[in-house]
Amino acid sequence: MAPEKYVGAAWDEHVDGSIGGPGIRELDRLPILVERAGMKQTIALALFIAALLLAARTSTGTSEAAFSPTIQAPTSTHPLARDLRWRNIGPANMMGRIAAIEGLSTDYRHVLVASASGGVFRSRNAGITWEPIFDNSTGAGSIGAVTMFEPDPNIIWVGTGEAANRNSSGWGNGVFKTTDGGQTWQNVGLADTGHIAEITLHPDDPNIAYVASPGHLWGYSGNRGLFKTVDGGETWTKLSGGLPDDPQTGATEIVLDPRNPDVLYAGMYHRLRQPATMYSGSNSGGIFKSNDGGLSWRELTKGLAAGASGMIDLSIYHKDPDIIVAAYEADENIPYNPSVPTSEQSPGTGIYISEDSGETWKWILRTANRPFYHGQVQIDPNDPDRIFSVGRTFQVTLDGGETWRNKWWGGGGDDHDLWIAPYDSNIFYTATDQGAHLTIDNGETVLSLNNMAIGQYYKVGVDMRDPYWVSGGLQDNAIWSGPSNSRETRGILNMHHTWLGEGDGFATLVDPTDYRVVYMVNHVGFAMRLNFETREPTYITPTPETVINFSDYSDAGYTEEPIVYTINPGEHWFRYGRPPLRPLMPPHFRFNWNSPLTMSPSNPRVLYFGGNYLFKSVDRGDTWRIISPDLTTNDPGLRNPSGQGGLTVEVTGGENHFTIFTVRESPIDPALVWVGTDDGNVQITRNAGATWTNVGGNLPGVNNEVWVNRIEPSHHAASTAYVVLDNHRFDDMDPHIYKTTDFGASFTDITSNLPAGIGSYVVLEDPVNPNLLFVGTEYGAFASVNGGADWFKLSTGMPNVAVRDMLIHPRDADLVAGTHGRSIWILDDITPLRQMTSEVTSADAYLFKNEVGTKWVTINLGRKQPDFFFRGENPPPGASINFWLNDAPQENVQLQVSEFVGDRVVDLRIGGQGGRRGNGRGRSNRAGIGQLPQAGINRIFWNFQFPSTDAARAAMRQRLTDAIIFLQGQVIEDSKQQQLTRRAGEIANADDDGSLNAIRNELAADFNGYAAGEMLFGPQIGPTTAEPNTYRITLTVDGQSYEGSVTIRDDPLATKHGGR
Repeated sequence: MAPEKYVGAAWDEHVDGSIGGPGIRELDRLPILVERAGMKQTIALALFIAALLLAARTSTGTSEAAFSPTIQAPTSTHPLARDLRWRNIGPANMMGRIAAIEGLSTDYRHVLVASASGGVFRSRNAGITWEPIFDNSTGAGSIGAVTMFEPDPNIIWVGTGEAANRNSSGWGNGVFKTTDGGQTWQNVGLADTGHIAEITLHPDDPNIAYVASPGHLWGYSGNRGLFKTVDGGETWTKLSGGLPDDPQTGATEIVLDPRNPDVLYAGMYHRLRQPATMYSGSNSGGIFKSNDGGLSWRELTKGLAAGASGMIDLSIYHKDPDIIVAAYEADENIPYNPSVPTSEQSPGTGIYISEDSGETWKWILRTANRPFYHGQVQIDPNDPDRIFSVGRTFQVTLDGGETWRNKWWGGGGDDHDLWIAPYDSNIFYTATDQGAHLTIDNGETVLSLNNMAIGQYYKVGVDMRDPYWVSGGLQDNAIWSGPSNSRETRGILNMHHTWLGEGDGFATLVDPTDYRVVYMVNHVGFAMRLNFETREPTYITPTPETVINFSDYSDAGYTEEPIVYTINPGEHWFRYGRPPLRPLMPPHFRFNWNSPLTMSPSNPRVLYFGGNYLFKSVDRGDTWRIISPDLTTNDPGLRNPSGQGGLTVEVTGGENHFTIFTVRESPIDPALVWVGTDDGNVQITRNAGATWTNVGGNLPGVNNEVWVNRIEPSHHAASTAYVVLDNHRFDDMDPHIYKTTDFGASFTDITSNLPAGIGSYVVLEDPVNPNLLFVGTEYGAFASVNGGADWFKLSTGMPNVAVRDMLIHPRDADLVAGTHGRSIWILDDITPLRQMTSEVTSADAYLFKNEVGTKWVTINLGRKQPDFFFRGENPPPGASINFWLNDAPQENVQLQVSEFVGDRVVDLRIGGQGGRRGNGRGRSNRAGIGQLPQAGINRIFWNFQFPSTDAARAAMRQRLTDAIIFLQGQVIEDSKQQQLTRRAGEIANADDDGSLNAIRNELAADFNGYAAGEMLFGPQIGPTTAEPNTYRITLTVDGQSYEGSVTIRDDPLATKHGGR
């Protein structure tokens, strides 16, 4: 078959599907049926049937466009969002998953890091500092591959869409390229592949590139396989000519022979995730070789495991390219005896080596620990006998595979990539679930590069301290808490963040009446209450002993076995010692990987916990009561994922399905509770659980299989609620937002103009303005000021990154976002958006009511190392002042702050030099800084400074005159008398602070011995700081004036200690 050519990502094929789609459960069930029947050799037939089922989905418009989201660069241009800037508070001490890492072959200090969901970072000093070079692109935050052109490392290629097969993996929007070191980026196509595993460049020509894509993780739409460009991405060729050419098989690896770049080795791979299943492997994968630049291929099989293959990774020894090593996933049930050398057994899953350019292979290590996720291999570029099996079980051989040992260095865990300096094998970087690590002495010492804030948050919560703290749970990196404002002059450092519990962290709640009471959830439905100060844990997971009405739901006749996990979940993952052995709920109780724990908005002692039944506690989790039947569809064919995974069993909880995913009590009526399930049910009770109604069938254009990700009950009308559907697990990456005003009897689709392909995770309704809504997506945050009629992106300062959770602080009107890839972000003071009404938008100008400004104390914790430390951003110093302009002004805009009683006044500077606002120093008569005013919302910060007044200067002139008169009566020397006479003559003409201070300073220096304990010269004159009070604001636009006010207060810390 001839290679298929196309320009960019313009494919002709489209796979349409309704939201959810008929036949999905049949597709989800296929891998389980195949495996349980012992028919692993019939995988090809199963995949063919699956493809037919997917193709049969009825259409509501899902297409290739869903993988080409119209995402703008993070510097927002929308008039409502341009001046509202996000700030990142970290943390960076517990980082997230690194998908790939690559150093410059001649200088290890020059290194690129591909964060699995947080973009691309570059360091030129071995990680002392990092540049997020991909943040100004339109690319996804999810990254699968990165590479640089060695002769010119300013040429960088990035493949978006993480290729790891995690239940939490995001998706991408193609391949991007920069030729100027990341200053500008160009999308060069392959957007509809969704995920990129590898990019390899020709060693001499940066316009020749090969891209390996495994294709969509969650379905068979789009395209997958091995692609080549010879014109820098202007056009692409999909390589076939002997490669698998079916709709299910993609590519996971491509390497070039350094002696002859026309000699290529490729790893072909099939994988599929669905909400309840994960399957890795097929009969159509394998290792393939081309001798003609990809025109023709043949499979390399001699010595490899018989039957189906799964994940494949390759590493070639550059000093002798005949030597190649492979990580090769095969059926883990192939018989293996650990006491017998691998050379004497039938080849199985694990690590292989070839010494004849792939013609024959030798099995040297059996490893089967999640190869679909960790299956990587690396050969030492200076020693072919030193081979690294990179993964959760990280092993190393120093003798070509005869013996193996565990890695001898610390740092990280769950490794995904390894880069070794070609000129010194003692230097290597590791890419792990806990970020990046560096050693320069072969692992004797390891540096954790904890200065990239790439935490992968699932949920966040806030307390009511002042300033408030933000807590949340991260993928593979525990539960952490940190301040929204550290008061430290350097910002929010890693030292300000504190660990609360280990494991995969999810829901984190804080009692609004007592910050010491924190609730946390670990993976697969285990919960704990923690005393924040003493760290005393109380395990509150529902058990038969703590569920008061358990006997009413025990279902003694239920015969299904418990889920058999490959990594056992449990309360021990919180890492507070070995918890007491408590009985678990029987197997007909199921819990999601990310089980919801929520708090009643009317009573912080009331908690809800979702499994497939809903649990309610009125005593902070000490006891529970079941208040619902099974609220899911409870499919018996898929509800127990034991034994699934494909060639390697994978049951860690990420496939638990038919569970409750979101629970919310109405803030208006405590008896009104909404529940959304991961299989499409939207359940409502209006009588505290006595009866339930499933209204999910009323969602227009939706069948019952879609994932209900979040329900937001209205703060303004009990009958109103918002529903977010996340259907990406059925290969539908479009956003889906709905609203009901009649308790779910009907719904309106308010997705409106949200871009296709961005997904949807969370929706918020503002508690003050019912028309103000926020949505978190795979590509950032969006807002609407008209109830969802249209949306705009809130992106100033924040890169394209998945926003998995958001909340509005109930006191401070800040929008807090938990991102899955770039830690926690805060948008300070959303009050201008709250006040956006038709009255405002029709006015020429409008001065918003402002939040109270706080004179935060600044605390210097001493000298610190100038680099390497991560520095999160504190809120900008000063009071936020916001105004609306309908059009760009024709004349200068003036903004003035003055006393209602008093004569102090300051003209605030609008615009000017310097990009960061809020740094005004109160010099002269101007204080404050901001962008030049434009149409839309404008924000500047007043630094609480007033310039000196005419009265204050007159008083200082008089004080200096009195001092000179006094001194003239004291001094004897003629030269001193002459000096005083000269200065007396200058005082009358000194009309500015500088001149008066110069006279004062000279007198104080030359005549200080005559003071005799008196305040003879007084203090210098200059700006004064505003006291806590309310001040007048005057905005003048094109000759028209508008008045408002701003109130400031002291830092509560200063108030608490009386200013001492």
